Amino acid sequence: MSLHNEASLGIIFRPDKKSVLLIKRCDVPVWVLPGGGIEPGETPEQAVMREVWEETGLRVALTQKSGEYLPINRLSSPTHVYECAIRDGMLRTGCETSDIAFWPVAQLPDSFFIVHRDWLEDALSDREKPIKGAIARVTYGALARYVLRHPIIFSRFLWTRLQHEVFQRFFR
Repeated sequence: MSLHNEASLGIIFRPDKKSVLLIKRCDVPVWVLPGGGIEPGETPEQAVMREVWEETGLRVALTQKSGEYLPINRLSSPTHVYECAIRDGMLRTGCETSDIAFWPVAQLPDSFFIVHRDWLEDALSDREKPIKGAIARVTYGALARYVLRHPIIFSRFLWTRLQHEVFQRFFR
């Protein structure tokens, strides 16, 4: 996946909406909402169901589209966010996931990706229509601050992206 493909993410709440399912990535130790890139020929809805399955072991049904977010620069991708309900499956980690847990919405982990926190808050606002907004927190300044604060984590991320791009170029 290049940085410019669209992405789909799933928000899976407990029925009372007081807890949300998060995954901890393998490549960068941050907690995020499950999801990822939309593959060629795939709809955003199909992508979120596939990604949730791959990253959590859960099959989900889409309950509503929470938002659609557009980047303000080249650092992010257009992203579709859906609320999902668990249909079946068992929680399990995958090749991209080192941990999975339901977190209380009021006590999210410190390493929860800030943009995903914003999207979670949007979903909790219970709007009738999906939000259409900008991915405003992903900026070059924010990236520079993150690199300075977390150089090892950022290096791991770059190494993983490089490996992924090489694999995509030569083996697909």
